[in-house]
Amino acid sequence: MLFIIAWRNIWRNKVRSIIIIASMVIGLWAGLFVMGFYSGMAQSRVQTAIQNEISHIQIHTAEFRNDRQPQFVIPNSDSVLHRVRTEHNVKAASGRNLVAGMLMTATGSNGVQIFGVNPADESQVTQMDKYIIEGNFLSGEKKNQVVIGEKLADKMKLKLKSKIVLTFQDKDGNLVSGAFRISGIFKTSNALLNERIIYTNQKDLAVLLGTGSDVQEIAILLKSNEALSVAAATLQKQFPDLKVETWMEISPETSVVLGTTERFSTIFLIIILLALAFGIINTMLMAILERRRELGMMISLGMNRFRIFGMVVYETFLLVMIGCPFGILIGSLTIQWLNRRGMDLSSIMEKTMEQYGYSSVIYPQLNLQHYMQVIILVACVALFSGIFPALKAMRLNPAQAIKV
Repeated sequence: MLFIIAWRNIWRNKVRSIIIIASMVIGLWAGLFVMGFYSGMAQSRVQTAIQNEISHIQIHTAEFRNDRQPQFVIPNSDSVLHRVRTEHNVKAASGRNLVAGMLMTATGSNGVQIFGVNPADESQVTQMDKYIIEGNFLSGEKKNQVVIGEKLADKMKLKLKSKIVLTFQDKDGNLVSGAFRISGIFKTSNALLNERIIYTNQKDLAVLLGTGSDVQEIAILLKSNEALSVAAATLQKQFPDLKVETWMEISPETSVVLGTTERFSTIFLIIILLALAFGIINTMLMAILERRRELGMMISLGMNRFRIFGMVVYETFLLVMIGCPFGILIGSLTIQWLNRRGMDLSSIMEKTMEQYGYSSVIYPQLNLQHYMQVIILVACVALFSGIFPALKAMRLNPAQAIKV
């Protein structure tokens, strides 16, 4: 009965009710959009880290993780790599030689991180071949080819077929140098990669390092990120003498990005809902002021004050919850549309995004957990908004109210 009375009461002033519902719809739409935007941005950063930088899992010797020297290779790397690929959760794996060195040209020098890879294997793990903007990714039979980032090429005034000299320490600590030619230039969404990373053929780098067919790192791409913990535990059991680490352990700052953006977007939504709540409270107090005589009559005729309280709470709850599905629907449709098309921010902040490793194209996304969180928050706001006006109505003095 109270529910029916409350439903009729909210439509006694249609304009006011529609304004409250509309504000709820707009507020929810804005909150969902921000949540979707930041969730998409965080997921983009994680995907970039996995696909272009870290992969899901990496295997090294314990010594290499503590002191990244070329002599700390994985024993019997080919055998380890073969066994890794037989794990059912593994999609692809690539062996890498890693060494820090100096790039030198006629115009200057620059510190770089050199990756010696098998081009076919690396393309399956990092898909680096898809980021080539000039030339190719170490294809062909020519020796001593390198692929460098666009930012490094611009900084050192290099182009395709330019000759460079790479200097670094071999496995015995001797300083060695090799002449290489640029076969390709890549551009990723991470400015640091574009400036610091150089790819060359693993066989060519191994000759200079003296490491033979053994590598310092095995990068593993899984079929799904959900299998991360299981796959890492399985591989660690298979190779107890090696160090198996997930991307969250290798790059904890990347995993922090997910949690931070989730908290930030939730706080932003709470701020929006609180602002709406105070607006609803103000509107309901005005409605009670207008209906003081009516409420006083109801109390005088014997209506329980708790029923008055319940009626006002119902009215507030109905106003909020009518707007909730419309706000969620519009927000969901907006996010789905933008997720398919993407939000291209390259014209306004491409360099800033790349500086922190984010793609300039954001694909907003929300999962079921986000929507459930929103519904719970909206329900809490509805109850919070109704309590104070309901208490005000409940405490009315009927004698004074009727005189108004």
